[in-house]
This record gives sequence, C-alpha cells and structure tokens, in this order.
Amino acid sequence: GKGNSIEGGIRVPYLVQWKGHLPAGKTYDRPVISLDVIPTALGAAGATPLADYELDGVTLLPFFKGEKTPDPHEALYWRWRREQAVRSGDWKLVRSEDKHFGHKGWALIDLKTDIRERTDLTAKHPEIAKELQQRWNSWNASHPPIGPEFKSDETEE
Repeated sequence: GKGNSIEGGIRVPYLVQWKGHLPAGKTYDRPVISLDVIPTALGAAGATPLADYELDGVTLLPFFKGEKTPDPHEALYWRWRREQAVRSGDWKLVRSEDKHFGHKGWALIDLKTDIRERTDLTAKHPEIAKELQQRWNSWNASHPPIGPEFKSDETEE
C-alpha cells in the first residue's frame, strides 16, 4: 500500500514522453523521486527556478537522454509519520510499521536481490547499515519536524 516506506509504498512508474527530444521506447530503471518533476519540467522549458527558491530535486533530462549515467541522487530519503528510509544505490535502510514488512526497527535491504524486502542484512553488513543510519540522521536533522507523530529522538534503535 501507499503511504509507507517499503517499496510497495514508494515505488511507482514515472512515464515521460517528449517527441523529438527524448528517445522513444527506452526504460530508465534507476531511482528518482517526485521532487525531480519540477526541475525536469523547468529544464524542458529552458527555465530556471527563482534565485531564492531552492529545489530539492534534479533535472532528469540528461539521464533520460543518456548524457549522464550515474544515479541522479547519491541517496534518497523518506519520512512520514513513523515510516523512514534512506536508499543509496541498491542498498536501503528502512523502518516501517507496515504489517507485511516483518522487521522491527531498522532493516538493511539489498533491493537488487530482495525487492520484497524480506531479508534484513544488518548483521551481515553492519558498516553499510551504520553509514546509511548516519546519512539518514544527518538529513533528518537538516529538515524541520514533520508533526507530532514523529520524534527525531526515535531515529535510532
């Protein structure tokens, strides 16, 4: 279901068509985020955001055209109520209250081999889990609280 931090809640198709500008029939399978929609539309229009308006996303046009090949983002972050996640490459550290998730607390997932997020690899790769936890904590601290149901002191277990 939507509204949680597991892949079923955040993974959705993103379809783009721009005849004469983007190659037809191609699939781009690296992770992007809805925050990229406005910068991409601005880039397509040849416009830039106002100087005092900082956008969190990036234009995806050079990635869609094959001009850039690495992932558009070093990491992606989510938080909503008690749902939290950070993804870097195919690694994802996630905490979800979804009843189908099956893990308590944070879980390290390799999305390349486990798209259903069934196997917590934290014990096998503690250094990756720690790095992603630090990234999420740093990102979270740089953003305002999102509401009374979320407490920043609950980010580590």
